[in-house]
Amino acid sequence: AYNTVGKSVTPFPTLFKYDETRLTAAKPTFDDGFMVPTATEDLQPLRGYTAQTLPTTTVYIRGLLQTGNVSYSLTRGSLANSGWHLLGNPYPAPMDWDVVRTTSGMLAGVADALYVFQPSGTYTGTYKAYVNGLGQNGGGKDLAAMQGFFVRATAPTAAVSLTNAVRATSYLSPVFERQTATTGTSTTRPVLRLLARNEANRTADETVIYFEPAAGLGFSARHDAYKVQLNGSGRPSLWSQAGAESFAINGLPDLATAPVIPLGVRVSQDGAHRLVLTGLTNAPAGTQVWLEDRVLNRRQNLARDTAYAFTMLATYTGQRFYLNVHASHP
Repeated sequence: AYNTVGKSVTPFPTLFKYDETRLTAAKPTFDDGFMVPTATEDLQPLRGYTAQTLPTTTVYIRGLLQTGNVSYSLTRGSLANSGWHLLGNPYPAPMDWDVVRTTSGMLAGVADALYVFQPSGTYTGTYKAYVNGLGQNGGGKDLAAMQGFFVRATAPTAAVSLTNAVRATSYLSPVFERQTATTGTSTTRPVLRLLARNEANRTADETVIYFEPAAGLGFSARHDAYKVQLNGSGRPSLWSQAGAESFAINGLPDLATAPVIPLGVRVSQDGAHRLVLTGLTNAPAGTQVWLEDRVLNRRQNLARDTAYAFTMLATYTGQRFYLNVHASHP
């Protein structure tokens, strides 16, 4: 009934899959892609599913362990939120996403970034992104056995094709849905990490901006990760903006010529919040990170004073904050 009635159905389902073709002009949001599998539907290898269970629930699974080649076809419609697909690690071993994104043919018409949802409650949580050796909100390259994750197609027809080469070859035990952040193999790129934090409940959201010559000013399938959706239940949301695109991880070509970067900030609870520069690595000596608040007409160098306090209403949707990164004082 959920597939036709929607969120008002009772009892509420506990198992979902995702189908991007469900998005329409009348129902165009990311959440509109979730649907309930039929009672007789077999679970598909490499397709992901999200199940609502208690933290103490033990899940028993019977059947043959997956090995060898696995492929799954993807599509992308014409709407702004089209192209998302919920996949799952089909192997009884951790999977290395860096092998997937760097092996020719494994991602065909699919962006490099992966997104894992980390729940904090029954219907609450936040997405963790990973791309090009960088994680956001603790995202990482290692996917636990049976871990679900989102990817996004960049072409109308696309595919993910895996082999046993993606499986970990030495002991590795990433926590299910709670990967550890990784720095990747490229350690010389300037990387900036910024956090939006609710001072009342201490929940937070991170955005990452880094500089690499091969990246572009707009979306790059190999360098950027989208902001999937806004947070709720008191957790703020933070991202960087480039035109119509919202990024959780934003790769730019050059720090010396970096444009002014609009920051998206939304809060889901009225009150006091902070923007905090939590990391500035591999940047030239003297690099300045100027935060501009165009509502209060204030500027602050986060490289020197890392936290900026502000208040915001949950109803506010304006473009308030901008970031200006310079190798010297602007």
